[in-house]
Amino acid sequence: MNKFYFGMETMRVTQNYNGTASHYNHSHGTPADYPIDCAGVDGRQSAYFAPVDMRVVAIRGVGNYATNTIWLETVEAVETPTFTDIVWLTLTHWNDGSITSKFKVGDVIKAGEIIAYEGTDGATANHLHVTCGRGHCNSWTENTKGSWVMSGTSLPPEDVMYINDDFTKCVDSGGLVFKSMPKNDTNTSNSVENTSGQSNTKTKRVGVTNGLYLMKLDNSAKITLMPHNATVTVLQENYTTAKGYSMDKVEYNGTVGMCANQYLK
Repeated sequence: MNKFYFGMETMRVTQNYNGTASHYNHSHGTPADYPIDCAGVDGRQSAYFAPVDMRVVAIRGVGNYATNTIWLETVEAVETPTFTDIVWLTLTHWNDGSITSKFKVGDVIKAGEIIAYEGTDGATANHLHVTCGRGHCNSWTENTKGSWVMSGTSLPPEDVMYINDDFTKCVDSGGLVFKSMPKNDTNTSNSVENTSGQSNTKTKRVGVTNGLYLMKLDNSAKITLMPHNATVTVLQENYTTAKGYSMDKVEYNGTVGMCANQYLK
């Protein structure tokens, strides 16, 4: 069974659910939710990836007065640090025109694909407002403290999400204690199904004489120059960036990133 984990490559919580700046009334009213503000790499628009296959159940705010928010649920039950069931997730503050605004209700976002980038819709600095819980959720409701909170069974994120230490670098957990995902477990939905009975590992070579840059998934920053004829392991073909470019998600010398697939052979 797949495990549910935090979906950013860098965890930097700038406000936990008890934060007095804007979250205290969320977590201390009735009903309550437990939001965290996640800023990823400082000052940039880092990506939030689907840890498992997730279905879009609601999108609100694009082009109107409400703050941009997407609601998702896992396609099937997953294991969390405290329960096994369907998990719901919301991401708020991504910008109009970003990759998230292209999704529609019913779409399934596959494990490893980008759900959203940090944004400033309804905010003053790039970040994502993240909430999660058990079961089903597709709307807001006003609580007794006057805060608009997520409907459904909301839970603190450390009860819902593991930290995948092979994927996420924890810079600041905001004082919350998250459990690490067990090392010997790999989410099966992150793998390509293979019915041939042969290995599904696919490799390509860099076809550019002057080499090809391996870039970060969350912000396209250059990681390293891969030399001509260097071998890469393809993790996902036709990976779509926020600007709509088609890339391949690859691993090179133990580092995961993306590169322009037209220059691989």
